[in-house]
Amino acid sequence: QQFSYKPLIDSRNKLNLPPNETVVLFVANDVNNMRKGIQFIIVAANKSKHKFYGIGKPDANLPSCINQLGYLTPEELQWWYVAANVFVLPSLAENFPNTICESLCCGTPVVAFNTGGIPELIDNNNGVLIPDFNATQLLMAIDNCIANNQHFNRKQIASDADKKLSSTTVLQMHITLYQSVLC
Repeated sequence: QQFSYKPLIDSRNKLNLPPNETVVLFVANDVNNMRKGIQFIIVAANKSKHKFYGIGKPDANLPSCINQLGYLTPEELQWWYVAANVFVLPSLAENFPNTICESLCCGTPVVAFNTGGIPELIDNNNGVLIPDFNATQLLMAIDNCIANNQHFNRKQIASDADKKLSSTTVLQMHITLYQSVLC
């Protein structure tokens, strides 16, 4: 499985990140797509004491408080998910985002807006859902998630995600659905 739990310290060593640095990660293929919520990330990063890292197409218009990593291979992306204290998805509309699935499989808690299929993935044990599209609430949720990091059991987050999102589980759900339709 490509995205899976690894100890945080291993990823920090691999990426040459300080062990005590707070890493906030987000992924957006195109930050100019306003649906991806970059405007909320910019406000939060400007007001935050944490380091924000963005993965995706680099954009010269992003402020310097966001460290742009560009496009990464799946293996590199996994190491960043593991290294992050929190993964943030500020999208205004999503179905069932792969990025949240990948983050959870790596054991990293998620902060996201309560939209689309996102509430099916996030609960109090693996992250924080934000009810309104609001940058202040986003930053508060990020800060709370980081401050209460001991509340989140990264191994358990990864284990629960694997049980829910594994190919075996998804295949069985499809078979059950097909059988219910055919009978």
